[in-house]
Amino acid sequence: MSGKNPADVEGLARRLAQELDKRLSPGTSILGPAPAFPAVVARRHRWHIVIKGRTGAILRDIARKAMRKMAGEPGASRVRVSADVDPLNVMS
Repeated sequence: MSGKNPADVEGLARRLAQELDKRLSPGTSILGPAPAFPAVVARRHRWHIVIKGRTGAILRDIARKAMRKMAGEPGASRVRVSADVDPLNVMS
């Protein structure tokens, strides 16, 4: 996720991680939230969350539901959220 206001991005990342944690099933885990690397690109502050598990369909469902719930959170309209299924590199 990214946005121009670092507090908006970090706050939404932390709330999203909490929401994801509530929905996790056995065998799944969350890494983060943490600043992405690099943390700022084109004056946008970036954070990421990694969800680990065995079944992609379950992870996508968990992420989709949590992201939908976050849409109404304070500052959410100022933060761009995207999901990458099977990222090749979490360092960019």
